[in-house]
Amino acid sequence: MKPITLVHFAELFLKGKNRDWFVQKLVRNINRTCGGRVVKRHSYLLLEKGKPENLKYVPGISWWAKAFRAERNLEEIKKVCAQILKKQKPQSFKLEVNRADKTFPYSSYEIVKRIGELLEKETKIEVDLKNPELIIFIDIQKEDLLVFSEKIKGLGGLPVSTSGKGLLLFSGGIDSPVAGHLMQRRGMHIDLVHFHVFTKAEKLKETKIFELAKTLAKFQAKIRLYAVPYYLFQMKALEFESNELVLFRRFMLKTAEELAKKSGAKALITGDSLGQVASQTIENLQATDSAVKTIVLRPLIGLDKEQIVKIAKEIGTYEPSIKPYKDCCSIITKKAKTRSNLKKLEEIEEKIEIEKLIEETLKLVEEIEVR
Repeated sequence: MKPITLVHFAELFLKGKNRDWFVQKLVRNINRTCGGRVVKRHSYLLLEKGKPENLKYVPGISWWAKAFRAERNLEEIKKVCAQILKKQKPQSFKLEVNRADKTFPYSSYEIVKRIGELLEKETKIEVDLKNPELIIFIDIQKEDLLVFSEKIKGLGGLPVSTSGKGLLLFSGGIDSPVAGHLMQRRGMHIDLVHFHVFTKAEKLKETKIFELAKTLAKFQAKIRLYAVPYYLFQMKALEFESNELVLFRRFMLKTAEELAKKSGAKALITGDSLGQVASQTIENLQATDSAVKTIVLRPLIGLDKEQIVKIAKEIGTYEPSIKPYKDCCSIITKKAKTRSNLKKLEEIEEKIEIEKLIEETLKLVEEIEVR
């Protein structure tokens, strides 16, 4: 009884004439992440061999299951079910049948009744329709008859690279990796831009930044990290302490926008959550966004810290995120204004020659490919 992995799409069912394109992207992502061979069916996929445990890193999947093929008759279906019961040894079970192939000669009720009675007699394990310890699913399709006992929840959403490319402002805190991951689950391929304190970007490989980048890369195979030194900005902005944080965020967005043009990214992504800190008031977010023409996506905007932490723990970024690290935002002044004056900010930017500053900073950017 050789297993095969049954994979069900998430919201790809909602797609119309371009559904095949989405499915093909999902197949490619599964191949890249799990290896093996993917067989396409109309409403599901089959993964032969490979590493099905890696499906947990593939957005676009509703659920998957370790399944077994059965011949298209009741006796053979019963044999497969009996082997599952003997291996798992539950106290009780029930059968659930999906009879998608209506040409199969028995109704779902007849299959459940006949096979259930035979299994109960053979295995001495009782049928419990209300509260079974184990559910065995019998999926009867035109091309396959599959039997399985556990549905493993997938990430849902859309396959990576079906929603274009975005550039994530990546601080190394709890929020930004979660923001990036949520956009991956919406089908966006992300790259990272990190503003750092080192003289050489190579130093980042010794920090949690590289560790977090590798974690996010699991969901799309590889990721590009743009390492941007920020000391030129810091030297210019020291005298404008109370405005420094919002100035810095505008500088980051402007710099990221130039990198986005270079990389083909159509959106900037941040880990902002409304009202969480002084720079994330609606007034300061508005002042920040006005610095760029590129759309700024904020997938965490309506989430509280507890919700964000929960996701971080689920995807494996929480522990690295709380490791000590001297990031730029922690060095920038703590006396941030909650309501910045846009005209004042623009006057300061003119005084420090922000465009020239960005141009000089871009010359110092280093790119790191993370797999």
